[in-house]
Amino acid sequence: MEWRERDGVRWLLADLGGATAAFTTRLGGVSEAPFDRLNLGVLTDDEDAAVVVNRERLAAALGRAPAQVPIGRQVHGAELAVHTAPQDPSPFAQRGSPIPEVDGHVTGAELVDRCRARDPDTIPSTVYRTLDVLEELGVIRHSHAADGREEFHVLPAAEHAHLYCRVCSGSWELPTDDPIVVTAVEAVRAGRGFEVDVPHLTLTGVCATCQAAGDHA
Repeated sequence: MEWRERDGVRWLLADLGGATAAFTTRLGGVSEAPFDRLNLGVLTDDEDAAVVVNRERLAAALGRAPAQVPIGRQVHGAELAVHTAPQDPSPFAQRGSPIPEVDGHVTGAELVDRCRARDPDTIPSTVYRTLDVLEELGVIRHSHAADGREEFHVLPAAEHAHLYCRVCSGSWELPTDDPIVVTAVEAVRAGRGFEVDVPHLTLTGVCATCQAAGDHA
């Protein structure tokens, strides 16, 4: 991995063996505090015009047209977006365009499989070492699925716990201020004097839909 910079935009370039990832910093944008500088998110209170300029600057630094950058709204599910052509309209380039919902989580094993699909000689240990370094740099962090597998989140994602249905395998994010999380954390703190690591908190059970269907397996 190596740092790259162009026209004030700075990013970390990672060669994953068949795929290249660019992890941005806050440098090179035009947003004012508290979003300074290279804020790329439109779902904030930042000025829309500033976000558009930031996205254009990033795309130019990477040698891409803004419309060539696919994005999605992160949700939990079983679907991954596969792009064979630019999104039309492009939610990255055109403010207000529909943003498709996609599952933004990936396990280390899944990442190895994806890398091997591009380069059969990909070594798993190389992928996991890269993930460890990215977590040390504060680019990603990991949590654990209900089956114990590590899942990786690209930061800055808000910390959250998870609900997991053991029947349909559905999962839902619970933000740190959700009453369920607050009650659980405070109960453990009061009863055991123990501070819960919220991103590693997963509550497993049966969702309302499966209960209504009479499936309580």
